[in-house]
Amino acid sequence: MKKILSKFNILKETLTKRELLKLLNYHYFKLIAFGIITFFSFIIYLSLPSFFDYKNFNKTLQTKIYNDFKINIKDIKGISYSFIPSPHFTIKESKLHFLKENKKKEFVKAKNLKIYISTFNLFNKEKVIINKISLRDNNFYLNHQDFKEFFHHLNYFKNKPIYIDSSNLFSIDNMGQVISISPIKQFKYLIDKKKIKKF
Repeated sequence: MKKILSKFNILKETLTKRELLKLLNYHYFKLIAFGIITFFSFIIYLSLPSFFDYKNFNKTLQTKIYNDFKINIKDIKGISYSFIPSPHFTIKESKLHFLKENKKKEFVKAKNLKIYISTFNLFNKEKVIINKISLRDNNFYLNHQDFKEFFHHLNYFKNKPIYIDSSNLFSIDNMGQVISISPIKQFKYLIDKKKIKKF
């Protein structure tokens, strides 16, 4: 510490007050310029997925969602991207099935499905990493078979977090008639990695 103070005193004696102020302003300007360049570079990086070719992105998303969540997504319409509040894609309309080979009626016609992604590998759509998906203000229609598939999914598949908020669960019979309606205020479907269980 004494050595540093000694060097600083020598510098003060060598330089005039005006020269010292000029030197400090120069380094301050460099620091500010570096901060601005870094900030805008990061903003540009976060914006890269906006330039993806979404016409050919459907299959990539379908594969990634099935691999990460074991949910089959079909009839994707209207993909958009935003990095506020965190990087995510929004799918305007889609249909979700529990099983990949399931050709029956979907259990939800999802609106504004949000797919939150990692900030890594944003330059390559094939390497985008999905962190979680979120559904808000949607209606879920499940019959007896759908509930069986849901519990099968719950017990046998490891998936990334799925968040459902402000939605409704309609229990229907085999004729498609509504038996009961259950509001879903907030539902987090994920794996507790420490306890290795879903909740």
